[in-house]
Amino acid sequence: QITSNYYKYTSAKMATREDDKEVPFKKINSNDSCELPKEARCTLTMQEFAKEQNELCSSVPEDFAMRLKKEFLNEKEVKKAPDYEKLISSSINCVCWAGPNEFSSQFAYVDDSGSVTVRDLKKGMQIYEKGVSNSILITCAFEQTHSQLLACGGLDTRIFVFTLNRKEDEDGLNKVHELSKHVGLVTACSFLDENFLISASNDSTLILWDINKDGISVRQLLDHEAEALCVDTCSENSNLLVSGSGDKTVRYWDVRMKKACVKAFEDNKYPVTSAKFMPGRYLLQNV
Repeated sequence: QITSNYYKYTSAKMATREDDKEVPFKKINSNDSCELPKEARCTLTMQEFAKEQNELCSSVPEDFAMRLKKEFLNEKEVKKAPDYEKLISSSINCVCWAGPNEFSSQFAYVDDSGSVTVRDLKKGMQIYEKGVSNSILITCAFEQTHSQLLACGGLDTRIFVFTLNRKEDEDGLNKVHELSKHVGLVTACSFLDENFLISASNDSTLILWDINKDGISVRQLLDHEAEALCVDTCSENSNLLVSGSGDKTVRYWDVRMKKACVKAFEDNKYPVTSAKFMPGRYLLQNV
């Protein structure tokens, strides 16, 4: 959850926009149909999605909540921990799940201390924890195909990409890239696939990164007129993105197109803080 309190920490410097004249978008209502690819079809019904979630939750050890309570809330136990100050002062800012694969019970989160943590829901235990930055981390995301990549970013404008080594005798989180081109804090990130990552920032830009070529930025998307607050990728087509902004718009993107912004939904009364593709569909939902 991104709050406006973060913005007071950032520089007033904003990204320079291109001078090209932009094509105006037709203002549409939420009830209007959106011209999405013809091949769009539902591959996962809501009933199937709910069934998957219920099966996962039913596999959680009964004492998992109690273990977490003992680890984080039992005052006597917590005070013995070497990182006691961190445990009582760090707020968790983002939680992300691994993809629908053998690691689907694992999730990661980032906090105010600048650390990223990975836990396993079925095992009810922490797997990895790593200090990443000296400043607040705001967002994190798993690569969804094999869940071997994890990205996070935040207040210091950088994005960190890690590989996950799940062998017990080796370091679990290995940093492979430190991406730096945004001039404002990083508000969100999402993997298109194992090769590309998209990030959003309150400098109003989205940046597409090639993480197989030394983490170079291959494209900047500059259509938003205020801070970009969220971004999500389509599980059915990795070329499609959706983003929300403080300019009260939701923008639908196809990174293959020269003019990447395909649609702009402009009928929102307030800044858009979250926008998501529905699982297995091309449909959008936003708040």
